[in-house]
Amino acid sequence: MLITLLLAFQVRTVVIVATEHSYAPKTDALGYDIIASSLVNGHGYGNALVPPAVGHSAFRPPGYPFSLALVYAIVGPHDWTSGRVTNAALGTVVVALIGLLAAMLFDRRVAAVALVIAAVHPTLMLFGSGLQLEPLLMTFELGALAAVLQHRRSQRRWSWLVVAGVLLGLAILTREVAVLLVPPMALLLWPKPRRWNREAAVSVATVFAVAIVVVAPWTIRNAVSLHAFVPVTTDSGVAWSGTYNDTSRNNPQFPGLWLPPWQDPHLLHEMLSLHDRSEENVDRFLRQQAFDYIRAHPGYVPVAFARNTVRLFDLNGPSYALFVGQYLPYPPTLTRAAVYASYPIYVLAIAALFFPAWRRSPRAFWLCPVLAWLGFALIATHIRYRASIEPFLVIAAAVTLVGLYDRAGHRDPSRRSDERVLEAAGRS
Repeated sequence: MLITLLLAFQVRTVVIVATEHSYAPKTDALGYDIIASSLVNGHGYGNALVPPAVGHSAFRPPGYPFSLALVYAIVGPHDWTSGRVTNAALGTVVVALIGLLAAMLFDRRVAAVALVIAAVHPTLMLFGSGLQLEPLLMTFELGALAAVLQHRRSQRRWSWLVVAGVLLGLAILTREVAVLLVPPMALLLWPKPRRWNREAAVSVATVFAVAIVVVAPWTIRNAVSLHAFVPVTTDSGVAWSGTYNDTSRNNPQFPGLWLPPWQDPHLLHEMLSLHDRSEENVDRFLRQQAFDYIRAHPGYVPVAFARNTVRLFDLNGPSYALFVGQYLPYPPTLTRAAVYASYPIYVLAIAALFFPAWRRSPRAFWLCPVLAWLGFALIATHIRYRASIEPFLVIAAAVTLVGLYDRAGHRDPSRRSDERVLEAAGRS
């Protein structure tokens, strides 16, 4: 395991070293760098980032900027290489968590295979190649799930509930989409059959209460700074309206492509007409504009969903990933490798559905990538958003590879003996 993790860190740092002189943060990564440097220099979180909004900002969730600020506090502001190396380290933690979850759900063989795949899978390497939040998000999300699974088997059950709640709260503060973990975690904490269970109800309530406590300080900060109730971020309006507008819908190259809403002439005109241009009010206005557009064009929703699904999984090849990757920025060669390497992972992950080991695993665990897919495909997608899906595909692929090995007649004799004992016990 240690050798695999060292390999994972090494290949990730090789990518960073190879692109050290050509890398410069753009779009989201540039925003994180600016906020983190501002925090280190004592200038606070910065002002509104959504044109033409003014005043204080809560557009970027605080998890990654504050984490990057901790790095900058040690090495100095705008030290991009140190921030990227930190992401490489977090990416290695993600690899370890993938192996841990595979071991908790299946066995050591599946865990070993999942570790190797995760260590060298170009898509997982791509996520941490820049100043992006995905390695931190995956660490918190997978850690929260591991804590819930450990709660099910540990004698120190309540301590693991607190750990799960803290990690869930931190994941939400890193990217609010982590709230989609709530239903799967609740189901994992609730034993079958799904009837009233006081202990399970208290467990679920404990996790979510702890998560709320973790998120609450940022919510209070937003209430004071923005004079409005903003639980985490003011980006939902930008997210929805960036897809549901005429300019996006009629994009000649990528129809339905998300774009900054101020690039749509109608939305820009309406935003400039706003009397209150606080970031929260602009966000609320854009969200309403998006829902109005959906009501006026209901047929566009399934079309956008289908197109976004194709883009999320790069089913049309690497052209879209390369187009978006220039704004992140991602290394083009690694982007192509990530797209093509994901195709066999998809096939193996789907094949896992036909193996008994997968069918014995908790369905709630696999609800996580399904909800992530549904959530992203409704709004905007590209390869970066697979960060909440790819770890589950890797684990499922490992299940298939181990299952195929066993079906080829290579199953360990002692393992077959143990299974016969379990089958006999079941018949009795």
